[in-house]
This record gives sequence, structure tokens and C-alpha cells, in this order.
Amino acid sequence: MDMDEAEQRAGEARVREHLIEPLMRIGLMRPSGLKVDAFGDMQRSLCQRLAYMTAVDLEALREVVETNPAGAGKDRWPGGPWILDRAREICPPQPGASPLIRSVFAHRTGRSALAEGWAPELLDQVRKTRRFPNDDVCAFVRSQARSDVERAASLRRRQETGGCLSDADAAWLYRREEKDVLCQQIAVGQVA
Repeated sequence: MDMDEAEQRAGEARVREHLIEPLMRIGLMRPSGLKVDAFGDMQRSLCQRLAYMTAVDLEALREVVETNPAGAGKDRWPGGPWILDRAREICPPQPGASPLIRSVFAHRTGRSALAEGWAPELLDQVRKTRRFPNDDVCAFVRSQARSDVERAASLRRRQETGGCLSDADAAWLYRREEKDVLCQQIAVGQVA
């Protein structure tokens, strides 16, 4: 296990210790309509996504959640998106790359995505799911990215041969290339 994975695991344990377990101990119940396994998934997702927060920030978030319970009886967990919104108010995620994202781009998966041109889509996928992508996920992301990779190549060729791009195409290509550069910087450790 590399340092980034260790940092992510330590962060997840911190979320469990300072947010999840204290809220369970005071008796907050799972949100109505959420099955037990889905509630477990929500808690795991919160641990992954809030791993960047310090113990003090997590204690503040626990206090906010504890004083704003959901449900008619005010005895239920608020939904995950509500908790994430409150977390961003207390401590916005730092720009750049989480330990998980740095790990993905240091791995052969990230190097492959960079070499083949689908790194921006891989970055979006990891940010969305907060999970290390397995081979099936990579195959899916690669296939979904194919049209964007081809579009970017076509737009670059047009520019290189002196052709003009529409404002929309130029803006799209700029954003994509900016994200690709970010992925390259993450891969070589220039973005923390």
C-alpha cells in the first residue's frame, strides 16, 4: 500500500471515528425509505468523500448534523447530499487531487489513460464515484471517452492546418486540454 492509500484509509477511519460512530451512538436512525445496505453504502461513501477533513472539522460537522436531524420525529440521519453540502461549508475540499486521485494516476491505470487520451474522463469518474476504478470501469470509461478523444484530435488537426474553431469548440478544447494537463501534473506529483 502506498502513502496515498494509507492517507485515504486514515482519513476514512477519522470520519468513522469523529462523525459516523458518534451519530450512531446518539441513536440517529437511517433515513426513512433507505434500506439497511443502502444506508451502509451512504456511510462508506461519506467516509471516502470526507477523508480530507481534519478531526476538528469532522467534530463541527457532527455537531451540525446532530442539531439538524431529519424525519418527522427529528431522529433520523439527513441524506448524504445534505451532509456533503454542510461539509463543504465547513471545509471545502482543497483544489487539486485527493489521495485517491493521486493513487489512481500514479498507478498503471492512470498512466494508461494519459497515454491513450482518456485521462480527463477517468478523473471525472474517480471524482464522481470516489472509488479506485477496476478493469471493467476502465473499459467503460475508455469506451465512453472515445468520441471526446476523437473530437479533440479532430479539433487539434483543424487548428494545426490553419482552420478556425467556433467559440464553443475552442472553449471545449481548452477545458479538455486544461484537465489533461492537470492529470499529467497529478501523475508526476506536481499537484497535491
